[in-house]
Amino acid sequence: MARRPVLVGGLLGGVTHPLLDGLMHADIKPFLPFSTANPLLGLVPVGSLLWFCVATGILAGMVMLCRRSLWRVAAKTP
Repeated sequence: MARRPVLVGGLLGGVTHPLLDGLMHADIKPFLPFSTANPLLGLVPVGSLLWFCVATGILAGMVMLCRRSLWRVAAKTP
């Protein structure tokens, strides 16, 4: 497995996860150690955030299926 996608995915996940959690959890402090405040809390309604996560998950699944299909077609082409 290539290292770059793993490193980029880990970095993006590590940075964005606390920010997304900060939108819906009062006990999250996404800007530690610089600040203990959570200005993100309540910025987006929780229901909207959950639907956004569902929609992006479905979109990501569709992209993965399309990419897999294209790889199979490319592998069969002489």
